[in-house]
Order: sequence, then C-alpha cells, then structure tokens
Amino acid sequence: MAMNAEDGNAWPKIVGEKGVLAFAASSERTGVVMDTIDRNYFGRGSVASTARVSKISSAAIPFQLADSLIYIQASINGSHPLWMMLDTGSSVTVFDETVSKMLGIPFLDEGNVAGPGQGSTQKLAFAKHTTLMFAGEELGDQTVATLPLGWFSCEVGRNTDGFLGSNVFRNYVVEIDYANQVVRFHDPAGYSYSGTGQHLPLQFIWNDIPTVRAEVLTQDGTAISGVFLVDSGATTAIWLTKAFSEAHPEVLSAHDTVEVPKVVAVGGELSARVGHLQAIRLGGFVVSMPLTQFTQNTSGIFAAPDITGTIGAHGQMILEPNEHFGDPS
Repeated sequence: MAMNAEDGNAWPKIVGEKGVLAFAASSERTGVVMDTIDRNYFGRGSVASTARVSKISSAAIPFQLADSLIYIQASINGSHPLWMMLDTGSSVTVFDETVSKMLGIPFLDEGNVAGPGQGSTQKLAFAKHTTLMFAGEELGDQTVATLPLGWFSCEVGRNTDGFLGSNVFRNYVVEIDYANQVVRFHDPAGYSYSGTGQHLPLQFIWNDIPTVRAEVLTQDGTAISGVFLVDSGATTAIWLTKAFSEAHPEVLSAHDTVEVPKVVAVGGELSARVGHLQAIRLGGFVVSMPLTQFTQNTSGIFAAPDITGTIGAHGQMILEPNEHFGDPS
C-alpha cells in the first residue's frame, strides 16, 4: 500500500510469484550494497532513528500469501504475535488502531498521511522508542504509527494487524522467495549477493518509499519510460496514473479496459479501470500482458507529477526469475 507519512518521522507482484527479490538495506549505518541518489537521505525525519539491531541469522522464515500480499508474524514491545503485511510502499510501520488501543501503546504525535485514495484527509498518530520483533530478531528504538485498517482487512479478506514498512527495509537486506514462500532478513554489513539476478538501482522521491525506472511497451514496440513506486502492498501488477494514461493514449484504449468498483484506500476512495498492457520492461526483464489498473484519481499519491504509477514488489533491488516468470500475471 503506497503511503507516505508526512510527519512523525512496493513490488513484488510483477515478478512476484515469478522470482526471488532482494531489497538492499538503506540504513546509513552501513552503506553496504546501497545504490541511491542521496546516501545521506536516510538520516532525515524522526522516523529514521538509530536502530538497535540484533544479530541476524538469515534463516528462512515462512510467510503466507493473501491476494499476492506477504504476511509474517511480528510483535511490538513484547506483545503477542500479530499478522503484519510486509510493505515496501509504507514509509513507516503502521499498526491497526484497534490493535494499538488493545496493547495500550501511547501514540502521541500526529501527522498527515498521503495515500492512493482521494477525497478524505487522514491523520495518523506516532509512538517513539518502540521495539519491533519479527523472524526471531529484534529492532529497537523505532518510531511507528497507528491508523484504522479495518477497511484493508475487508478488502483483502484476511485479518491485517498492520504494515511492516520502511523500518524493516532501512535495516536489513530482505530476500523474498515467492516460489518457496519464505523470506530471509540479512545483515547488510556481511551480505554479498552471488546469484544470477539483476541489480536495479532505486531512487527515493518520498520518505523511504523506493522508486524504480521502467518502460511501458506499446503494441508497435514504442518504449515509454517512467518512474514507478515499488510497492509490495499492491495487489495488482501495475498501476498507471491518470496523467500518464491521458498523455499516452496509445498505451491502451478505453474499449480495452473495464471499470471496476471503487474501493476504500488510505486518503479516501480509489477508482480505476482494469486491463492489460502490451508489456513492461524492468531492467533486462520484459513481462508481457501484465494486469494493470488505470487509476482515475486526480489527487493523492497517484496525482504526484513525478510518478508514472506503481509496480506491485533500499539501495538496490535484485531480480532473479524462477520457473513461473513466463506465466501470465
């Protein structure tokens, strides 16, 4: 779920079930396997605290898939295990408001939140100096947020206690193996990739939300370059903004799309038409006929002038296709 916390301080679906992803950590504490435009970016804002990270075992942690979303168990301040969605598109780890109240966590500071929806101004509250625990590891001195997420649980059809956001990706190399449904968290200080995957540099437009450059291919082979948010919280392979669709009508005509019911999202309602692109090129990989949502929103994240859309999957991202790479999305 693409979501930017403006104060208080994803992507697997396109290759998702088709490969292995490794997201390099972007914490300033190491600088290892990091390829960003601004290496000093990650000290800004109160979310980017100096984390206390326990020793990483790199063990394979099973995860559950629900509508192409990754769920693992995690806890906060020693709580019981909670089902959290692993979300590269969330600029901060977020807990459902009901869960936060049940656990008695004091959320004090408030800030605005920007999301893919439009028509509603939302605020979220922040708690500082918390401890996140997941995969047998501990991440201390973290700022987290709370927001009502009951609507999200209804949309995906399963209980969602929160989103594990940039707090995780700032501090670990995160390896997601969709074929075997396991995730590994590596210590970036000692991580060295030796596989056959392809490295893709990521840039950052909002706080800790990664973006990648990709090309939309038309039927005549024309390549249209754009900047996409990397969002593992997206349930559709590709989202394209209304501005991009209107600027490039050759990508797909309205007769090739179907209007889908409006859904609730962070920031309000989200309206879109659904169809298929001819193809999209990401580095050396070309994915044919990916399922695509063409958003109709004129405000919110999808109205940002520098964004083409989202690819549903910091430093680098490594793509390593598996036997399902050629399957339809």
